[in-house]
Amino acid sequence: MVAIVIALMVVGSLVIIAGILVMLLSPVVSALLARRAGTAAGPRPQVRPRSVGGR
Repeated sequence: MVAIVIALMVVGSLVIIAGILVMLLSPVVSALLARRAGTAAGPRPQVRPRSVGGR
């Protein structure tokens, strides 16, 4: 019985730590994804001209 309670406490603490990490990292991940996709949420990547050598 005690082992079950200890296992539940360990699992609960791991879930809480994972939730805190997700809350802390979600703005960073969303900013990186917006920057990569070039959506309106983040800065748009500069479009390079395709014809550089006069072709």
